[in-house]
Amino acid sequence: RNKPNFDFFNYAGLHRPVKIYTTPQTFIKDIEIVPEVKNNVADINYNVSINEPVDDILIKLIDEAGKVVAETTGAQGSIKVEQPHLWQPLNA
Repeated sequence: RNKPNFDFFNYAGLHRPVKIYTTPQTFIKDIEIVPEVKNNVADINYNVSINEPVDDILIKLIDEAGKVVAETTGAQGSIKVEQPHLWQPLNA
């Protein structure tokens, strides 16, 4: 007897709960952030992809206390931070 290695027929139909999310007309498609730290200065390069052209984008870097550490505009660029507070996901 054939015993399938799955609990649903994988060729048609929905077999699991589905969530559908709506987005505003203009939305962020992707964000790329590449930090580089040298001599206690962080240079954070960023690139924000939007689904349609926009006039401008405001970028804010906010610390864990909610304070704005740096601010700039534009869909791509870099932000410099003097003496950044460094952390790792396992030690956050």
